[in-house]
Amino acid sequence: MKIRSGFVSNSSTSSFCVFGILLKDSDKFLDSILGEPKTTKTPGCKHEMDRENVKFCPECGKKAWNIEVEERDSVEGYGEEILKKTGLEVIEWSGDEEVEAGTYLGKSLGSWEKGLTASRKIEILQETREKIEKLFPKEEPDFYSGAAYNG
Repeated sequence: MKIRSGFVSNSSTSSFCVFGILLKDSDKFLDSILGEPKTTKTPGCKHEMDRENVKFCPECGKKAWNIEVEERDSVEGYGEEILKKTGLEVIEWSGDEEVEAGTYLGKSLGSWEKGLTASRKIEILQETREKIEKLFPKEEPDFYSGAAYNG
């Protein structure tokens, strides 16, 4: 019989162990950390008109303005920037029988450096709790762990 101890590193199995929260509204979170997406407004055509008071050009029928809003990738794509700004890691999990799939924010226990004392680990968890509570006062950080076979 094989017993799994610690984190599995082969390509067919992935381990997940994090102290944090499941992000429920990742777009809203990204906006709060990075600011609102940039909006670009350019004239829709070359005709002269009162663009502020009309939606479409009376001569050609095109929109008075072309408005483009910056598209953002998933939260995971901004992981490094979020880590720098909040001190928290972004962890994607595909889900298993125990833990819901989604984007988690907190501290991955797999990223801890070796040799940490028990008291330092407790300090890290408390610091993580404080950072999460500052961003999400109504959320309660918790431990989430699972393993998935990617056969």
